[in-house]
Amino acid sequence: MPTLRNPQYRAFVRRKLYMRQDGKCFYCHRDLTTKKTGELALTIEHRKAKMKGGTDDLKNLVAACWHCNHHRGEQMNATKQRKEAKALSRQRRMLARDCRSKADSQADGKAHEQLAGKVEGNGANRTPSVHTARSEGLG
Repeated sequence: MPTLRNPQYRAFVRRKLYMRQDGKCFYCHRDLTTKKTGELALTIEHRKAKMKGGTDDLKNLVAACWHCNHHRGEQMNATKQRKEAKALSRQRRMLARDCRSKADSQADGKAHEQLAGKVEGNGANRTPSVHTARSEGLG
């Protein structure tokens, strides 16, 4: 499979994309030729980024003006940053929830131990029940 690093393939792709899109930007539909000089001012854009598994095949490539190509990159970066911030926030919430549940379970365990110690301990630590208090004349 040829790549865009090959200058001959790149020139072929530029011509094909220009013809396929009638000389218009894929995103904003502006003319890709400059009005003053008539030069071809297009950039080759991957619809699916190479980092995400896209290829240099003509099916994955479009012609875009410089503005749209640059702006699309900023949009993708902003989207990526939002997703990362959301994931980080989710991780922090989960960590906080785990810490709270761990603290709650530890507190429950201590309370259970204290109650068990009072019931199983000697008579000095044990709290008198209603029946015991009445039989001893306390109630």
